[in-house]
Amino acid sequence: MALYIRQFRDSEYIGYFAMLLLSFSIYSIFYALEITSTEMYASLIFYKLQYVGISMIPVFLLLFSISYTGRVNWLSYGKMISLFIVPMITLILVFTTELHSLFHKTIYINEIGPFFGLDFEPGIYYWLYQFYSMILILFSISLLFKMWINNRASYGTQLSIMIICAMLPFSIYLLYLAGFFPAGLDPVPFVFILSVMLVYAGIFRYRLLDITPLARSFLFENMPSGVIVLDRKERLIDINDFAEEYLGVSASDLGRPVSEIPGYWPELLDLEYNGKEMNRVELKKDVSDNKMWFSATLTLLYDKHGDVHGRMIILNDITDRKLTEDILSIQHDLSIDMGKHSDLVSILNSLVEHLVTLEAIDSGGIYLVGDKGDLDMIVHNGLSPGFVAQCRHYDKDSLNAKIVMDGKPVYVTYSDMLSSNLVNTLSEDFLSEGLRSMTAIPIHFEGKAVACMSVSSHSYNAIPKQTRNGLESIASFAGEYIARARIQDALNRQKTDLENLFNSMDDLFFVVDEAGNIVSTNESARLKLGYSEEELTSMKVTDIHPEESKDRVISTVGQLLCGYLDSCSIPIISKDGTLIPVETRVTNGKWNGKKVMFGISRDISEREKHENEILDAKNKAEEASRIKSEFLANMSHELRTPLNSIIGFSQLLSSNPFGNLGEKEVKYSDNIMTSGQHLLDLINDILDISKVESGRMQLEYETFNSSHFFYEIESMVKHLADEKNIEIYGQSDSENFEIYADRLRMKQIMYNLLSNSLKFTPENGCI
Repeated sequence: MALYIRQFRDSEYIGYFAMLLLSFSIYSIFYALEITSTEMYASLIFYKLQYVGISMIPVFLLLFSISYTGRVNWLSYGKMISLFIVPMITLILVFTTELHSLFHKTIYINEIGPFFGLDFEPGIYYWLYQFYSMILILFSISLLFKMWINNRASYGTQLSIMIICAMLPFSIYLLYLAGFFPAGLDPVPFVFILSVMLVYAGIFRYRLLDITPLARSFLFENMPSGVIVLDRKERLIDINDFAEEYLGVSASDLGRPVSEIPGYWPELLDLEYNGKEMNRVELKKDVSDNKMWFSATLTLLYDKHGDVHGRMIILNDITDRKLTEDILSIQHDLSIDMGKHSDLVSILNSLVEHLVTLEAIDSGGIYLVGDKGDLDMIVHNGLSPGFVAQCRHYDKDSLNAKIVMDGKPVYVTYSDMLSSNLVNTLSEDFLSEGLRSMTAIPIHFEGKAVACMSVSSHSYNAIPKQTRNGLESIASFAGEYIARARIQDALNRQKTDLENLFNSMDDLFFVVDEAGNIVSTNESARLKLGYSEEELTSMKVTDIHPEESKDRVISTVGQLLCGYLDSCSIPIISKDGTLIPVETRVTNGKWNGKKVMFGISRDISEREKHENEILDAKNKAEEASRIKSEFLANMSHELRTPLNSIIGFSQLLSSNPFGNLGEKEVKYSDNIMTSGQHLLDLINDILDISKVESGRMQLEYETFNSSHFFYEIESMVKHLADEKNIEIYGQSDSENFEIYADRLRMKQIMYNLLSNSLKFTPENGCI
């Protein structure tokens, strides 16, 4: 039998089973020789040789059971060697039993009965070995029995044969040890004959080693799909571990109608076979606080007569595929949706709205990274106002900002929050919001963090791996859209600021293309001219100028475009025909990629009005000044005539030509002469000033002697110098030269200079 089963050597356990049968054979053959021998020496040799088989039976039975039940991973090289240690020690002690009493204290031939078997008194190691053998045999039988429980519906007969073949010799073995059989008689080898007959029947009748429960167990129990087998009455007759785990059905439910099993999914009751192809449905179920997708496929089971024997339902976990499909679909829709928007807030709203449709994600917000590294939540979805208020802004030194700048995604589970692996206040915020898991995924563009996706779940304790992959994939392409939108947003703000600036200007702003079409204007231009924006952008620049100026306008526009001019002063005309004088300065540039002119026209109506008013006032003032000067000139001339008479007569009286004037009268005459002279000097000064102002001053040049001139000057200021005890030093006495000038005006200049010198020179000084 051991040689025959070698044809099944493609199975791993066949070698162990063959060695087990060989051990049985050695045990049986040498026991037969032992009981037929009459000599002690020969019987003892045969007895010792029996243990070559006896010592190996428990080991090979265990190796066969482990391999047969699919637990080959238990059999490491070291463990296998350790199993043979006790058998080898046993063989050594048995073959040297005459030298010690560990295995046998005494040994003798029992002559009672038809056989001459050896009898002995066991030593201490004998019982240790029997205990070791029983442990191995019991463990082997338990493995086979457990496999029978899980596979009795399909392979119950084969496994039953295996268990009986193991239990029958073991039971007799226990009875033998308990002393139920006559001394010197070992019944175990006789029972082996019955066991081998059962094995023989199993091999040829039930294909015991052809299709084994191991194959069924390996495929049925360990396949990555759930299998549910129903009979024609919709009773559960078999189920594998996969289906048990997710349906909440156990082996105790076998034989019950599935409609009465609480954990059985009602959707599976509606599966129908349409006769052409397998009916297949996809189900979304809550399993262990997680949502999972399954595909359920129904097939019919036929007997050998072609009649329907039952139904089989195959369950496949398609969660990964469904999540991947959903994520790909969301990514596709998101890329299209984000591409439609140009403003930043719309893009961020689109992003967060798509994120909360991912599996396990039901809330979140998008933070933008500021120039200083701080975070500001711009949009959010599914979060309470109080939570948003607490988490709206994070400084650059905060944990959240540091996570984003670190650049790596962070996933927080419910257990993380409970174990306080996070900052306590942060955990408290999450738990008070009812969040069970969250993630912070930085969004980069050109190697720099520009934003952060902070999304969370109120129902999942941890974000699934597929969702994590999807989030990170979305973050990988969202950065470009956000960066582009931020740039566009900045440009829009700049454009708005420029429009506000131009609209706040009192000047008229025009954008004119090369063809002379008005492209854009500011609000002041529209208000001043009385046209709407649509009207002006449909007009040419010549349409806002008077008809008689159009040729000049066309010529000027050409020179401005060529850069020959940068300003012009051509009046414009409003819608109601009002002529507006303007001064226009022009700069060439580009508008929406086209070459244009930027013109700023300043209304100079008020300026011209003020200039005219100033010119009139100037002319009037000059006329009044001229009249005043003429009046003063005439008046001073008229006043000098009587004064000359007064001065002349006073000089005559002062000289007392007739000698009839007293000293007091002469003094009075001197006073009259001095006062008159002073008044004449004042009148001369007034006359001179009036001549200068009226432009009628004329110099009378003459040649005179310098020494005499300076002497006169010194005499004029001498009495003033004496009053302050100031000495006057003249250095022109040694040189006498001629001077050609207006003697009177020069005398006035020198007198004024010396008078100022005397005024600011302290007493006892010198000039």
